[in-house]
Amino acid sequence: MSIESASKLLEEAQAAKEKNPRKAEEIYRRILETSAQAQAPPSEREQILRDQETALLKLGELFRDQKYVLFFTPSLLVFSSCVQRLERLGSSHCHVT
Repeated sequence: MSIESASKLLEEAQAAKEKNPRKAEEIYRRILETSAQAQAPPSEREQILRDQETALLKLGELFRDQKYVLFFTPSLLVFSSCVQRLERLGSSHCHVT
């Protein structure tokens, strides 16, 4: 996934958030599950990581707004996996308490 496609996907998910939250969730998950960061040139890795962090935050907001986070155990596993990955990468943007 390129930087441009991740940015477009974030915009698409944001637009779908109100009318089709499931589609927005699917898009955010796709961004989070990408492994393009490993193949990206060093100059693009930070932006890809920021896009993944944004997708993670937006997915959390979506769950909060839809009040169904407790019913989506697999999504909680995605959150946990992403947070662990971000911590291993030493992201300065992700603060987990």
